Amino acid sequence: MGCQFSSVDDDRDMAIVGRSSHNSFSAPLKKDRYRSISGHTTREKKYQPEKNNDNEPPELDKNGHLIPNEVEKRIVRMLSSKINQIGNVTIRHAASSQRGFYPEDVHKPNQDSYSIDNKFAGACDDSFFAVYDGHGDDGHTCARFAKKKLPMLMTKYMRQLRISEAQNLARNKGEKFVWKPDDWPDLNKQQCEEISKRAHLKCNEEIHDSDGVLDAFSGTTSCSALFHSGRIMISNVGDSRAILGKKVEGSAIPQAPSTPLPLRAIPLSRDQTPIRRDELERVKECGARVMTFDQLTGDSPIDEDWVEENDQGENINLEGTMPRLWFKDAQNPGTAFTRSIGDSRGEKIGVIAEPECISVEITKDDRILVIASDGVFEFLTNQEVIDICAKFDDPCHACEDILAASYKKWLQYENRTDDITVIVIYLDKKE
Repeated sequence: MGCQFSSVDDDRDMAIVGRSSHNSFSAPLKKDRYRSISGHTTREKKYQPEKNNDNEPPELDKNGHLIPNEVEKRIVRMLSSKINQIGNVTIRHAASSQRGFYPEDVHKPNQDSYSIDNKFAGACDDSFFAVYDGHGDDGHTCARFAKKKLPMLMTKYMRQLRISEAQNLARNKGEKFVWKPDDWPDLNKQQCEEISKRAHLKCNEEIHDSDGVLDAFSGTTSCSALFHSGRIMISNVGDSRAILGKKVEGSAIPQAPSTPLPLRAIPLSRDQTPIRRDELERVKECGARVMTFDQLTGDSPIDEDWVEENDQGENINLEGTMPRLWFKDAQNPGTAFTRSIGDSRGEKIGVIAEPECISVEITKDDRILVIASDGVFEFLTNQEVIDICAKFDDPCHACEDILAASYKKWLQYENRTDDITVIVIYLDKKE
């Protein structure tokens, strides 16, 4: 018999330490991905924040950093890794998320979220993984909305198309249609990418219409991986990221000492920020002013001499001078990204929810897939993240080490830390 529809949410089999509360908005620091100089917040829709259950301030050390026990309270992790069989590919996956620390808003909630859905859309051989990174006053609400709604829409559109094709196939054979998702025709690359774009745009439309979400100056990224028909389809909106660790025989790439085999980090997404020339020109055509905070306030000359992407699609920037999007006649919204789910005001200057999709066939040399928020990639390179994963056999351990390495880097360069969320998937394809 075929598998019945099942959706495995990340809230199951989790160790949740500590709680994040929803407090009032406090203006973020200079490197925040979302900034409005005026501090303007629009309350156009009715929304009752969750009750604050975290009234006690966290304990800090002499340097103003969280003590280890306080850090631990902010981590949500899977209790154990999960194993799935997807066709002839065995995957082992785990996920962890660590709430950030903002000295001026110590109760700021974790605005990251993620979803893991196995037996996706009713098919045993399909899975869906995604990371959402919220921003703005109600970014946490936007991320949770997308976490719930986007997989539902993807499921709906995939099942509709597969059912239609299965019915046509049965009709042409003179047979009766049978409700057996595993036997329905697989979708091709183009069909999956069209479904993803439709689902993201519909999710964006519904977040605008939701009475429970304040998305005028808030929104969320979405970076997802759909396993279907022997492929991985990455759909990306914003600046969360997906990377593949691929085995390369005789690679001269520097590796961690304990790395058992050479793995090259292959980017499967590109950050959608105004550093990208194509995105820069697109939002400027929509009427956006693009400049850094210092340029906006007159402290730096007006030019577009910003950090460029390297060949890994990275723009590691230790100076904190990221360009942002502004209205021509107002000092907001100040977004450091060009695509987002939500951000209804930002849409007027080119912030869109259409994902960039890339599909790859899974090969025996593909060993690790990582999907993570920019809390990981702000200071760690793609290769460093893959090197960490390659040191471990258990994806749970890889997640923990990525959190620790990311957190350490944040403290090295900042007096605060961003939310840090990562999904690690180990791949083993049998020929």
